[in-house]
Amino acid sequence: MRTILKILKKNLFTIPFFILFSFFDIKLSSATENVFFTVSGIIFSICISQIMSFDLSAVKNTEKYKQFSQSLKNIQDSFLAEFAFSSLAFLSLAILDSKKIECSKRIWKFSFSLNTELQLIMIFSVIFFLKNYINLYQKKCQIDEKIREEAICD
Repeated sequence: MRTILKILKKNLFTIPFFILFSFFDIKLSSATENVFFTVSGIIFSICISQIMSFDLSAVKNTEKYKQFSQSLKNIQDSFLAEFAFSSLAFLSLAILDSKKIECSKRIWKFSFSLNTELQLIMIFSVIFFLKNYINLYQKKCQIDEKIREEAICD
């Protein structure tokens, strides 16, 4: 539940971009949607396989083992939830596109569109995946460092 709340909170960052896109009436094509979803899928697959390949068996300190294990589980949960959210946005866009539905409302100089918001969610998902891939790499470095420290102490 906390992971879902974090994702919803993260998606609040799309609002300024949503307003900007609305003001300038910027619309992305369905090909662009496909590209962002494909990139999300690739990064998601790579990151989940990286998480699954972590070997914590060399960490002898029980406290550190639990800490690293929980940290990896949190990263995994956030990746799964974000990919589910991105997939839901992509499927929603596919349905809207197939039915030729444009959910938009024009207010003053702004053209607010559900399609645009869903596209922005997908773009921010790619950014989220890239940011968390870097976090995953840093976590791997911490684990490797701890294993080396323990090996030196033995």
